[in-house]
Amino acid sequence: MKTTNKATMVCMMSGFHPGVVQVDWLADGNVITEGVETAKPSKQNDKYVASSYLTVNKSDWERHQTFSCKVTHEGNPITKLGFHPVDSFQFKMEVEPSRGNAPAHAHVTSGLVILRSSRGQPVVPPTVHVFPPSAEEMRTTNKATMVCMMSGFHPGVVQVDWLADGNVITEGVETAKPSKQNDKYVASSYLTLNNSDWERHQTFSCKVTHEGNPITKSVDRSECP
Repeated sequence: MKTTNKATMVCMMSGFHPGVVQVDWLADGNVITEGVETAKPSKQNDKYVASSYLTVNKSDWERHQTFSCKVTHEGNPITKLGFHPVDSFQFKMEVEPSRGNAPAHAHVTSGLVILRSSRGQPVVPPTVHVFPPSAEEMRTTNKATMVCMMSGFHPGVVQVDWLADGNVITEGVETAKPSKQNDKYVASSYLTLNNSDWERHQTFSCKVTHEGNPITKSVDRSECP
């Protein structure tokens, strides 16, 4: 098999305060509780970031049309709809926060990753994806946050390095501790820059080292909206 019979979706939350959120996943409007893994929010400068994962079997994925991540912060819900992709195994979307008491700069990014099969292998390398900054965040906060998502790896230890045009960056980096999902691990790392630093560089890379083997994924600024 080239892929497993499972699909994992990720809901990214960033730029919120205070650091408490409730995350609900829905399939065609109905709440799902099985296969949900939500990481505890971690502080990034004076705000918080968090991520939540939903893993479904291939049959469940094909049976539903729309999957949604509903994030409630301070009583205000933000819902991101992830429509069933037809030609691609990966998608990225952004949502503007609701009005009222919702945080002014909160945004949600979601993606879909098909985990690779690792049957019979004691060491499983991570699948790595990098998500570029949210245009809404850059417009309203003068900051750019990139997300590096690692999934499907074992054992659960990784080293994450961020690079700008090939040079290592340490400031503005927040890496969450890997969490176990079934028999493998998932993790996320965030790089937050000022808009001026974002515009000064051309390529940003997330280098993930697992069991001594590096995997590098990059974002080219010229290809971002």
